[in-house]
Parts: sequence; C-alpha cells; structure tokens
Amino acid sequence: MKRMVAVIAGMILVAGCNQLDQRVEQVKDAVESGEYGDAAYLAGAFLQDEELTEEDLEQFEAAIQAYLGERLSDLHDQYKAEEIDEAEVNERVDPVLSVLDDPGEEAESYASEINVMKEARHHLHKGETLMEKNWLQAALEEFQKIDDKAEDEFAQAQVLYEEIQPNLWDEVKGDVATDVDNGMMQAALRRLDEVSEWFEDHAEWDELHDQIYETEVIKGLSKVEDLLADESYRDALEKLEELSAYGMMENELDEMINETEAVIQAQDEETKARLQSAITEYYDDVTGDTIYVPEGHSTQYVDIVKNQTSFYPRIVESGSIAYFTIVAGFGQDDWVFFDTLIFNADGRRFRWDLPYFDRGSDVGGGVFEWYILSELTVPSIMDDLEVIRSSEEVQVRFQGNGFRDYTLTKEDQQKIEDMLDFYYLNEFEGLSF
Repeated sequence: MKRMVAVIAGMILVAGCNQLDQRVEQVKDAVESGEYGDAAYLAGAFLQDEELTEEDLEQFEAAIQAYLGERLSDLHDQYKAEEIDEAEVNERVDPVLSVLDDPGEEAESYASEINVMKEARHHLHKGETLMEKNWLQAALEEFQKIDDKAEDEFAQAQVLYEEIQPNLWDEVKGDVATDVDNGMMQAALRRLDEVSEWFEDHAEWDELHDQIYETEVIKGLSKVEDLLADESYRDALEKLEELSAYGMMENELDEMINETEAVIQAQDEETKARLQSAITEYYDDVTGDTIYVPEGHSTQYVDIVKNQTSFYPRIVESGSIAYFTIVAGFGQDDWVFFDTLIFNADGRRFRWDLPYFDRGSDVGGGVFEWYILSELTVPSIMDDLEVIRSSEEVQVRFQGNGFRDYTLTKEDQQKIEDMLDFYYLNEFEGLSF
C-alpha cells in the first residue's frame, strides 16, 4: 500500500514538472520565433495562475530569467564581435527584456553592457570623423566620453589619443603665440586652460602657462601702481586680489594687499569720524531704538515747515536691523493728499507708490503732509537713492489730488550721500527680501 502511494505521488510530481517544463518551452519558442508579445503574455498568464504553488512560480520565473540572460549574453557577444549591427541589436534587446517584469540581474547586466558599447561606438565614430576634419580637440572630447567598460572601443580611443596629442599641442602653441603677439594674454590663458586636462604632466604646457601668468601679473602690477598713485585704493585692492589668483609672486602680492587694506581701513575710519561729526544720534530709552539724522534735523520729530519741502535721510537702528529711511513731505496752505512720488533724475524717471494710510498729516497755521519711507514701503529705495545721490539734477513731484514739485538742492543730495556712506561704512544690517 505504501509503495502504491509513493508511485502515485511520483506520477503527480512528474506531471507537475512536465507542465512546468512545457510552459517554459512555450515561452522560449515564442521568443525564438520573435513573438515577444506572445512570450510576455504566456509568462504573465502562468505567473498569475492561482492553482500553482509558490515554488512552481519561483521555478518558472527563475527558468525564464536564466533563458533571457542566455539570450542577452548571445546578443552581447554577437554585437561585440560585430556579427550583428546596432539596428539588429536594438530590435531584439528591449523586446527580450519585456518578456518578464523582472528579467533578472544577468539579463539586465548584459543589456547595460550592450548600451555602453553602443554609446562608445557612437563617440568613437564621431571622434574619428572629427579627426578627419582636423578638429583635434573636439575629437579628444569625444574619445574622453568612452566608458572603459567598453574595453575594445576604449583601447582604440587610447591609441587615437596618443596619435592626436602631439598635433593638438602644436595647434595650441600656435594659437597661444598668436594671442600673445596680439597682447591678448587672457585669451592665451583660456586656450591653455581649455586643454589642461590632456596636458597635466606636460612640462612645456606648465612652462608656457607660468610665463603668461608672470607676464600678466607684471602688467597688472603696473596698473596697480597707477591706481595707488591716484589714491584709488579699492580699485587697486580689487586688482591685487585678481592678480593673486594667478599663484605667482605670492609673497609680494600678499604684502601689497595687506598694505592697501590697511590704507583703506584708515581711510574708512577717518571718513566715519568725519561723517559722525555731521550726524546727530539719539538713543530712545523706551523703544531701545537709535536714531541718526543729519546735523540740524530733529531725531524725535519730522522736520516739516510751512512753505517748504523736506526730503532728507534718517537711519533707525532697531535691534539687529537698521532701516535707512527718507522723510518726504511739505507744508503749504492746501491739501494735496499725495500718495505717489515721481522722480526725474537726469532724465531717468521712476516712481514710488506709497500706502496712503501711512501718510502723516497735521494742520495748524497750514497743512502739513509727510511720509517716512523705507524698504518696507519702497523695496527699490536703496537702489533709487544711489541714482539720486549721483545725479546732477533731481526733480520730485508729490502727486495726489493735486501735486507739488520740488528740485533737490545740492545740500539735500549731500545729506543723502553722507548718510548712505555712514550706513555702509558702519555695516548696518538692512532688510533682506
């Protein structure tokens, strides 16, 4: 009896194995016939058969993955040996991979290597074409893109690289010599830098590069001397820092930079002291704010006088933020209800649109209107004030129901310039949008 049970179980196992093998062969036959869609359908249907055990499904998937790996291996070897061309390999790789959602690591690995070879052959062919046209640097750039995993193509590229390098160097030397003869040192340096990666250990490249650097530094130092003679210390410092990037005459340049920075610092301290002497400063114990205004203006009130126009700067330092503000207003007999300032600065026109409810006003012996403006109300105010400080003539229109025109005096502009310099020299921290 026991023997009979064993025989029956064996028959069932064989039947199961035969069914599994048949399904595998069906998928293989579809692939061999080029019916990749049918192969994918058969494989999918079998993997979704709920009557099959998990072990059967795993065995089936492993068998198909192994087969797909073999197919991709064959395609890989045929393509590498140039027995099939790129068009044929393109027609077969992706369809083979599509038979299973997970074609397996082996199949994907061979597909990846095939793609690497395809890319390498593209770059190799393009590089050879560029060589024929004598576009040597462009050819090298193509060869450089070849992945060393494509061993044959990479080896061919290395041979061609060795062939190109001497000719490219002769070409570069000619270009550099022409630029140097024409006084175009920066262009000469750019040409050398373009090919630096191919001549890293090239003694002649290093020597030529250093010669041009030294020439540039010496020429630049002559410009620095002129700037120092004109007391243009900041421009001189900028030029020195530019020259230091060349890595030549480092000790001399560092010493000149330190000396120039010391002169600038002394000038800045002197300027700050001069500006400070013409500024009134007030600390408000209640708010903790510090107010700075040009000498002659109130730190606690806005200076608006009847029949006069005011346009003056005011710095309010509040905690870690310092607001650079402009008091703009006037006193007269009639209301304007202005909510816009329109500027004409040497023909450059711009406007400040103001929040009407920020307008201050008063009556008593006249009508008085004003705003205290900062980046909060006019985001462009700092840039616009740079225009105002440097213009010959600045006309301002206070526009509302009516308007009032005013031309800034030289004293108005000087106050703005001095307060801006004071603001920047003290490195106040403004708003950040």
